[in-house]
Amino acid sequence: MYVMSKPNEERKDINTDHTSVAPPQQSREEIQAMEAEAVFTVQQVAATAFLLYMSPFAIDMVSKIF
Repeated sequence: MYVMSKPNEERKDINTDHTSVAPPQQSREEIQAMEAEAVFTVQQVAATAFLLYMSPFAIDMVSKIF
């Protein structure tokens, strides 16, 4: 970000600290564990969506039997 105090003055950078802090890198095992958790979550969502889609048909079938 630049700041100008007077119209003819050069721009001055007010952010003089240029050190950046990066988050710690994750190990291969941590990445694989997170990928496995993500795959499991997607599978759960797909199974739940399928069961919710099929539930009206199952209720109709059961109601016709009894």
